[in-house]
Amino acid sequence: MQTDRFETFLDAILAIIITVLVLKLAQPDTATWGAVLNLNIRYLTYFTCFIIIFNTWYNDHNLFQMVDEIDNKVVVVYGVLAFIISLIPYFATWVGLHPESVPAQSMFGLLFFFDQHILHHLHLPDCKGKSLQ
Repeated sequence: MQTDRFETFLDAILAIIITVLVLKLAQPDTATWGAVLNLNIRYLTYFTCFIIIFNTWYNDHNLFQMVDEIDNKVVVVYGVLAFIISLIPYFATWVGLHPESVPAQSMFGLLFFFDQHILHHLHLPDCKGKSLQ
């Protein structure tokens, strides 16, 4: 399979996830700086998620610049990666609402661990112009 359409599909998934993250950001109760600062945990959570999603996009972009074709195994692995990343808004909300919760923080961290673990195993720097299998 050529990588162009697949890369576009992944870009769309990441864009939708970022949009959902932004829409889940809470609005301040009042139009004051104090009300904005009260939401600092949620903004920090959003920033963390955005950096992870951007890192995922950047790694995908660099990887697909090096390969010309992918096989079904890569499609399945990226399907799992897309599923994991699609859970980010849910866990970001959970951590934003309960920043002291160990289960919320643990699941948030595991989500990013699996995301980066999959990306690490897919990144092959010496595969320029080859198929990714």
